[in-house]
Amino acid sequence: MRHLIRSYGKRAQTRTEHLRLAAQYLGWRTGGSMELKELDEFLLARAMEHDSPTLLFRLGCEYRAPRGAAVHIGGGMTPK
Repeated sequence: MRHLIRSYGKRAQTRTEHLRLAAQYLGWRTGGSMELKELDEFLLARAMEHDSPTLLFRLGCEYRAPRGAAVHIGGGMTPK
C-alpha cells in the first residue's frame, strides 16, 4: 500500500484524470467562452485594485459561486 501512495501522481495523467472524474461526479463542467470572458473582465478590473494572486483567485471563485455555476476554470473549481 505504501508504494501505491508514494507513486501516486507519478504518471502524468493521474491527477488530471482524477480531477476530471471528481468534477464529473460533482456535476461540474468547463466554463463556456462567455463565462470565461465575463470572469476575465471581472478579474482584470480587480487586478487594478489588488496585487495578490491568491486574493484574485478567491475573488474569482466567489464571483462564480453565487451564479449557481459549478464551473471548472483552469486550475481552480468553484462549487455549485
